[in-house]
This record gives sequence, structure tokens and C-alpha cells, in this order.
Amino acid sequence: MRFLIIFIYLFTNFEISVGQQLFYEKFSQNVYNAGLQNNDFAQDKDGIIYCANSDGVLTYDGIKWGLLNTTNHDFVSSLALNQKGDIFTGSSFEFGFFKKNNLGNYTYNSLLTLLPKSEQGIGYIDQTILIDDDIFYCNSNKIYKFYDGNFRIYPIKHLRLFKLYNKLYVLTENGLFKYEKGNFIEVKFGKDLKLLDIASIAEYQNNKYLLLTKKGSVFVFNSDEKPNNRITLFKQLPKPYFKFDPYITQINYLKNSIISITSGFGIIFINKSGQITNYIIKELLGSAFPFSPNFIDKDNNLWLGFNHAIIQIHTNSPLSYSNQFNGLGTEEKTIIAIGKDKNQYYIGTDVDLYSRYDKLYFPKLGKIHYLIGGIYNFDNQTILIGANGVFQLINKKLINISPILYVRSICNLKNSPYTYIFGTEDTGLWLLKKVGGKWITKKNYWI
Repeated sequence: MRFLIIFIYLFTNFEISVGQQLFYEKFSQNVYNAGLQNNDFAQDKDGIIYCANSDGVLTYDGIKWGLLNTTNHDFVSSLALNQKGDIFTGSSFEFGFFKKNNLGNYTYNSLLTLLPKSEQGIGYIDQTILIDDDIFYCNSNKIYKFYDGNFRIYPIKHLRLFKLYNKLYVLTENGLFKYEKGNFIEVKFGKDLKLLDIASIAEYQNNKYLLLTKKGSVFVFNSDEKPNNRITLFKQLPKPYFKFDPYITQINYLKNSIISITSGFGIIFINKSGQITNYIIKELLGSAFPFSPNFIDKDNNLWLGFNHAIIQIHTNSPLSYSNQFNGLGTEEKTIIAIGKDKNQYYIGTDVDLYSRYDKLYFPKLGKIHYLIGGIYNFDNQTILIGANGVFQLINKKLINISPILYVRSICNLKNSPYTYIFGTEDTGLWLLKKVGGKWITKKNYWI
């Protein structure tokens, strides 16, 4: 069989549990059929996903992908949608919007010529944000506000802009500023946040905020509290689970009371008690790590843009998913057997045996070649059968306990510990019994 058969566990508990590998879908470049890079996401009221792509704007309705091109087929780096369905896009040395007509078709309109010629060298627009009827196009040195056919330019060098509770905040090296009545005003608590060395901010429960620092500390900020009680430590991330990266580090609050944190380590998920419930290391995602900010859709799924791929993580799914891109190596494999021993899971493919102990991916244990019969647990032992014989798993090592080839099935005798009968493809039934610490195989034992 050419393609990998997907291994899926169905969990009865819909909450994320420790050790569960989240189900995600990977849309490769030959699936969405557009440019290399995927940079930003948005979703309209009908559930359509829009992605800023190096060839234009991708659209996805849950079944098929489409592509909208700007006039000059510009590299689209960021986007935002208004209630009318217009798509505002930022590019390299270009910004504008796609206007939707009554037939649902889009026409691109450039806004660059509305700027004075001396200001038209806008560079790379890395964020496009909608606040009410105002559109903010941003590069690292300036913010361009578009409203009612006109632009206003704010020469603010900043680190990142955040849309929080439909308000615009600007994080700079001098603190945090908030957009109010046409101006950016330093918030009263901005200097306190500067001392924390903030990397990312997100909305949280009950009008609170989540703050993520460059050192991996997660704080909860409550502006309604007294100054000394406004900021409280929620979680200090252990070093192996967090690696600051100025381009991708981000914190999000998902509506299922789960916090997601993306960093150079990968993606981790934390519950409301501060416990790390799940993580996906970046190597398992099978792509160059995200170019885009994380995006949460209406169904609480997490979207990430990569080079050559788009990934949708289903945070509410009861399914657990593993394939060659997230834990079973890079070769095409067919999964033939699945087994469990206490809290450890085993996956048998046509090439290798994998196990999952304390990690969310499956380290390779060794070759057994065609686990035709399966993986069993008899007498508190893990027994495996395959084309190369019968094996016992001891301390993560495969021990051949019978050399008889092409074993297809096996069972244990209830009243005789360490005694099994197995059948082969071409030599019939055999008895396998442990005697004096050694395994003995006999043919036609009943005669």
C-alpha cells in the first residue's frame, strides 16, 4: 500500500488529556496550489478562511481552496476583513483591499496612490488590523490609518500591535500604548509591562489579559485590581518547553479554557490550573516553523502558516492523530498493529515498531518486519508476532522468543501461565512455553 494508513485513537473524554496527540490537518502546497509562504489568517461570517499567501489571498470553504490575486500578483503579507466582506491586504510596498460585489466576486483596489509620493515607499506591511471602521496598516516604523478615503500616518517604531477587546495596543521599547480618539496614548500600567519584557499579549477570561514574557513567564493582568495586585504570575514555563523567537512567539486563549503558546520549541497547551496538558515539538510538524501569527477560528481551531504548508490543529477534537509528519518518521509506512501496555502505546508498521512512553511522539524500538498478527499483552508481558517470529518486549528491547516464521495469530492458555499457541501462514499450529526461564517452541503439541 503506497500511502500511510492513518492511526486514530478515539477518546471518550473530549478535553485535552496528558499524552494525547492533537488531531491536525496538514494542507501541503500541492493541495492549496499557490505560493510558498503563508503569512496571516482571517475568517468571515460564513466561516470561509482567508490566508495571506505569497501569490495572493487563499480562500478555503472547508472543501476546496481558491486564490485571489492583486493587480500585480503581489506577495500578500497580512490581511483583515470587515463586516461587508471586504478583504484589506498588506504587501511589500503595496496595500489595498478586495471589494466583493453582489455576485460574490472580488476586485482588487490599491490604496497606495492616496499617500503623498514621498510616503509611498511603505516597505513590508507585516500587520493589517481592523478596529471598527478604521484600518491600520503597519510596518516596523510607521502605522498607516485608513478611514473614510484618507490616510493618517503615525511615525511610531514598535515591536508588535495587538487587537484586544476590539482596542488597538502598540508595544514599543518604551512601553505599551493604546489607540484612543485618533492618538496613541501610553497606558497607565505600560511601564510595569516594560519591566516584564513582554513578548505577547492575549485576551483572557472576564476582561483580563494574558502576558507572555521573553523568558517564558505567563502572567494574568487585571486592570480592575489595585496597582499592587494587577499582575499575578500564572505559570513559569520549564526551559525545555519554551524558546523565545521574536518572529513566532505568541500566546492565545482558546474558548475551551486552554492556553496555547507558540515558541521556538513548538506549541504547548496549558489548562486553567497551569498544567501543561499537551505539546507538539516543531520537528513533528514536518515543515519550516510558522511564518504566520496563530489564528483561532470560530470553532476554536488553531491555524498556522508555514513554508509549503498550512496546518489546522483541532483543539476540540476527541481524535488523536499520528502519521509520518508527527511522530512516525519520514518514510511511507503502513500501520498494521496497535497495542497498549499499562500507560504505554505501541504502533507496529510494515517496517518498524514504535512506542509512546512519556512523550507525545513515537520513538522507534526496532525492526520486526510485518506485524501481521499484532501486539498483545499476556501475563503482564508484551508479545508481538510477525513475519520474523514471536517477540517479547523487555525494557524497550525486542527479544526473539521463537524463530518460527510468518506467524499470523496467537492466544494464551488461561490455566497455564506463559503458555501460548500460535498459528503460522504455512507450518500450522505451534506451542510456545516458558520453562525454567527459557522459551521452548514445539510443533503439533497435542499429538
